[in-house]
Amino acid sequence: MTPQTLWARHIHRRLHTAARRYAEAGWPVAPMAIPIHGGYDCGDPHCRVLGPHPLARWRELATVHVAHVDRIWSTTPWGIALVTGHRFDVLEVPAHIGSPTHHHIGARCPTAITPDKKWLFVITPGSVLPAALNGCRDVTLHGKDSWAPASPTPYLRNRVYWMSPPTATQWRPGDATEVFEAAVQAHTGRLHLTV
Repeated sequence: MTPQTLWARHIHRRLHTAARRYAEAGWPVAPMAIPIHGGYDCGDPHCRVLGPHPLARWRELATVHVAHVDRIWSTTPWGIALVTGHRFDVLEVPAHIGSPTHHHIGARCPTAITPDKKWLFVITPGSVLPAALNGCRDVTLHGKDSWAPASPTPYLRNRVYWMSPPTATQWRPGDATEVFEAAVQAHTGRLHLTV
């Protein structure tokens, strides 16, 4: 067996195990396209999305049932999309907002980072993006009928990883109001990293 085959099996096992853990905690997951030959194959021959994204049928495949996760992830190392809008929402921000926000919030909110330096804050659902962040470049509130990538989803270079894993909050999302306040302060320059 080649080192590449061993590595691929290791990654597959990690993705399957992580998807199971999310489902066991009641966090809905759906399969994401994985990097193949410099792009992503989601199953839609007409798809024009160049970056990471879920499979074309992600809405019908979304689940919190471990048996479904085992069927979906047992043969293919799909990435993992957290399905938002029910148990939690996800605030996605660029690093200049995310880093000071995370520094201020700490482990009170599950927080991940993507390889393209987007910070993902898992927050209470049903929130509305504050006016100060609305329209900001690279700021997205993933709510109903949306998704966000989860660790250890692979990208073309590197993978998504947790800065504050959901186990630190016993799988509870962070308080949306607290995260929004910190993100607004970071965006307006009133919240800085202190060393």
